[in-house]
Amino acid sequence: MSIVLHPLQEKGLDDIRPAFRRVRRICYRAPTGFGKTQVAARAIQLAVAKGLECWMILHRDYLIEQTSMTFSQHGISHSFIA
Repeated sequence: MSIVLHPLQEKGLDDIRPAFRRVRRICYRAPTGFGKTQVAARAIQLAVAKGLECWMILHRDYLIEQTSMTFSQHGISHSFIA
């Protein structure tokens, strides 16, 4: 299932796409409530469709749970190491 982003989220993804071509590690920052997990999920969907492997590093347990639920809702196969 493809994730539909809001216009600002789509712009954020468009802004980081050139960085993905240059480097392997990206740190994406946006305000609380922006939908960073949705943006990351969409970026991961696009990368996996190209056969790439992705990692997402989180520093809080509740963020791991939130991200896992989002990935599950969108059919993104995932696991985590804690």
